[in-house]
Amino acid sequence: MSIGSLITLGSILWFICSDIFSCSQQPELLKLNEEMSRINSKIKSSRKELERKMVERRKHADEIKELESGIQDLSSKMDGLREKSRDVGGKLPLADGQLQEYFQM
Repeated sequence: MSIGSLITLGSILWFICSDIFSCSQQPELLKLNEEMSRINSKIKSSRKELERKMVERRKHADEIKELESGIQDLSSKMDGLREKSRDVGGKLPLADGQLQEYFQM
């Protein structure tokens, strides 16, 4: 055997060994890549869901503030009406429940 044929034979063996090695590793690499892709997809969808929930939370907080403000306004109006009914001097004595019913009409 000449040196040229040995080099060619070595190249062929190297190619075969590297091809066998890559083929034996390829299914595992494919599995790892698929798992990484699945995890990245979950991360992306979780981030979107988190953002959506944060937006909902802000909206709910705003609605709660509006409702609390409305309750405070109505409570102060009710207190004012109670004061007016006391100032009238008993001309129109109404209980709290009666006042509420009167103003609902």
